[in-house]
Amino acid sequence: MSQLECRRGEDAFAAIPAGARLPPLWALPLIMLLIGVSLAALMAVAAVLLVVLKLDPTTDWRAAAWLVGGALSLTAALVAVWITYFERRPLATAGIGRLRPAGDAAWFVVGIVFAGVVAMAITSVGEGAAAELGELPRQAAANPGRLFTGAAVVVLVMLTNSAAEELLFRGWALSVIGRRAGLGWAAGVTSVLFGAAHVPPHEWADPARFLSFVSYAFAGLAFAGLALWRRSLWAPIAFHTGFNTLLLTGAYAEAGLDPARLLEKFTTSPLGTKNVDEALVWLTAEVAFAALMIWLWRRSRRISAR
Repeated sequence: MSQLECRRGEDAFAAIPAGARLPPLWALPLIMLLIGVSLAALMAVAAVLLVVLKLDPTTDWRAAAWLVGGALSLTAALVAVWITYFERRPLATAGIGRLRPAGDAAWFVVGIVFAGVVAMAITSVGEGAAAELGELPRQAAANPGRLFTGAAVVVLVMLTNSAAEELLFRGWALSVIGRRAGLGWAAGVTSVLFGAAHVPPHEWADPARFLSFVSYAFAGLAFAGLALWRRSLWAPIAFHTGFNTLLLTGAYAEAGLDPARLLEKFTTSPLGTKNVDEALVWLTAEVAFAALMIWLWRRSRRISAR
């Protein structure tokens, strides 16, 4: 038997073939760094091309949207190339298997509803996004063209963002750590990494920022539970896209359907919140969501083991 077949770890998705070359756990941060460096080099080339085309992504929202969407697409492509050509395993072993359109697409709607409920709860203790969303119909009636353009950009950026993050954290990292150390450890470690990627450690001294980090970590745990329960990345990608799309739509409404103002907001505002009360609402919602997804995953394992 091969070394991989003798491991006590578990497969998160489709079974990893014996001929795969999974990296050791200590190499995972180095591989993430390698992917980051490769992405930075590709983005440097893209920046030069934008300069040649006389486009400035810091002031031109169209250039910014293409740059962000391109960077996220390249991230997903780099991870897919690593899995396929360097680890020698099919993408189905990282959750990119058969798409179930009806069932998976429904999670996009669930993500929107969940984000809406959380936004209304946050609005009750702080500023939130629900109030801005309430102004959306009036703004759309006044400028339907901007609503259509903004919606297309929001979904494009959010879809590539969700696909890249899910493939990196819940696809590649979850499947590697799950096989090496077990799925429980895999879900925990990838969730902490997901939280730290959104709210870095140097911000944790601020209580609101630390709570934001913990909230993102529990969101990562929820996405991991959903991926393991469904044995696929399509459901978490759809939910993640719907969730982020509603929040970004609220920010777009707050910006008065002005893409330039939205660009300015997202280049100057940190992820999460700086308000402790709002952070506690986020945390409560994410803990409840994570608990539900982990319960559903464990329940499905017990049923399949019978």
